[in-house]
Amino acid sequence: MAATITEKMVRLGLMLQDASPEIKNVYVYTIPNIDDADKPCWVIFHDDTSVDDSLSAPEQAITNSTFSMAFIGETFRDSETELSIIYEQKARNIHQATLEYLLSHQQMEMSNKSGRNTEALRSLEGVQLMTLGGGLSGVTLFTREAVNGSFWGFTCSVSVREQLAYTMAG
Repeated sequence: MAATITEKMVRLGLMLQDASPEIKNVYVYTIPNIDDADKPCWVIFHDDTSVDDSLSAPEQAITNSTFSMAFIGETFRDSETELSIIYEQKARNIHQATLEYLLSHQQMEMSNKSGRNTEALRSLEGVQLMTLGGGLSGVTLFTREAVNGSFWGFTCSVSVREQLAYTMAG
């Protein structure tokens, strides 16, 4: 049985938390309010899933699902220069840790290096390969003038290739 979109998103969340102990929360699909979010955090969105059923093997197909993820760092006031430097360095450390983790866990396994979970998790069933789709953006300062605050953040996208086996009805 192949993993559902939600199962893949939850696994991505676990992986992102495992990549860096600094991450406080992961929001799947939506975030209640950016100002109320427990930061630093990730927001994960499902972009698209395509199916290739033109394989020579009968009753098999390949799906390619893409997910976008946004890292939201801790908020600070524009006048807090020292805090900005500290939060920028944190964001850069998380950026590097995320890149290394995703590249070394290409079947969506979770090694539990952070010790947050009771055990490591093997790869999701059917997942052949997870790749950085659009890669990681650079760490960028986002300013929100309406609330007089800024945060350091970046985005990432991944593609998950999965093999499905199915039975034709009839």
